[in-house]
Amino acid sequence: MNAPGVIVLTEDGQAAAADPQALKLLDVSSLAELATHLAGWPALPAGITESHVGGLRLLIVSDPRPLQRAETLCEDVRHLLSHDLRAPIATAISLSESGTDGTFPASPELFARVGELAGEALERADSALQLLRTRSLDPARFDAVDLVRILHEASEERWARARKHKIVLKVDDSAAADGEALVSGDIDMLRRALVELIDNAIRHGRAPATILIRIDASESSWTVSVRDEGPGIAATDLPKLFEAPQRRGRSFGYGAGLALVRLVAEAHHAHVSVESTNAGNLFCLTLPRLP
Repeated sequence: MNAPGVIVLTEDGQAAAADPQALKLLDVSSLAELATHLAGWPALPAGITESHVGGLRLLIVSDPRPLQRAETLCEDVRHLLSHDLRAPIATAISLSESGTDGTFPASPELFARVGELAGEALERADSALQLLRTRSLDPARFDAVDLVRILHEASEERWARARKHKIVLKVDDSAAADGEALVSGDIDMLRRALVELIDNAIRHGRAPATILIRIDASESSWTVSVRDEGPGIAATDLPKLFEAPQRRGRSFGYGAGLALVRLVAEAHHAHVSVESTNAGNLFCLTLPRLP
């Protein structure tokens, strides 16, 4: 985060002086331009606070971007919770009412479908809440995390779902010669990120098929990858895959899952990428390795 800047005001609220950092953060080039900005403010913008020190009236200018990103994320999550959950919940309610009034027979298949829809809604809500949790990740509190362990735990967590879709999950950890691949991180969020990548591969992959989950090593990093056999992703969509949920008509674009992966990567000073061909898609999460 950038260091704060300082603006010195006169008694009547005019800008008397400002340090270069304040001008930079406000994207102005001179004191005169700053005065024009001040005159147009009905109230202090986000990231600016007033202080009085030694008889001087000061404005402390902080970088507003983290706050703006947090506000944007909260708004995205609000939309996700209020709109993206509506489809599975409304369908579950409709099926329940149809079973009650006799429109559909109250069969085991009907109950199973209602249960699936409820589970889908719960997962979407959880993904939205996890998006918010990424904002509280503190690298100073990270522990040594073994990516090999996460690989196996994530694949075991999604084994039943993959099997239901006639998909085989194959894990390759042979690159971790010592049986460990250590990075600094939050084990729960890294596991969640990998689960989201596996979910994405199951959801969009062809069946029957195999999803390969593997780890690769370089001198300075470990890369966890998920390769599916699904249809290729349009080139115009690739830059948008990891964006926070965006409204597109009555539905969201790519949902919260891949956005969560990107935010987890950013919190770990990691990199997430995707390669797509007609033969399938390869999602990679690359993290700095512990010495």
